[in-house]
Amino acid sequence: DDLFMFLKKKVTGLKPNTTYKVSYEIDLGTNYWNNSVGIGGSPAESVYLKAGGATEEPVKKLVDDYYEVTIKKGQQATGGPEMPVIGNVSNGVDEQVYKLVKRSTENPVAVKTNANGELWLCVGTDSGFEGLTVLYYDRIKATIKE
Repeated sequence: DDLFMFLKKKVTGLKPNTTYKVSYEIDLGTNYWNNSVGIGGSPAESVYLKAGGATEEPVKKLVDDYYEVTIKKGQQATGGPEMPVIGNVSNGVDEQVYKLVKRSTENPVAVKTNANGELWLCVGTDSGFEGLTVLYYDRIKATIKE
């Protein structure tokens, strides 16, 4: 329960100290079906896909015996300023079969580069489901515009 799993990538070669707008298109392989029920919540609708970016590298840190991530992602169904929710991991049908689903950002996320013209992209899931989650990221496309 309450696990954040994420991928990150450093982007270089941008203008220093400049704000960019980052948007995403993600193709995700999932077998978690609509209206599914699980421990702590649905394995489909209680696992929230988030995408965004940050100036500093997103890393885990130990706080009061728990690990947190440094990117401002919000909490489960609530997104944060650096990582809004872009959907859940439901396969869109009422049966447990793998489907490739598409998720995309509605509004680009503003990310400021550092003095070296670098920023960090981040995609992840914030889970309220208390069991194993297996997902396959088929394609992650980030578009970065000044």
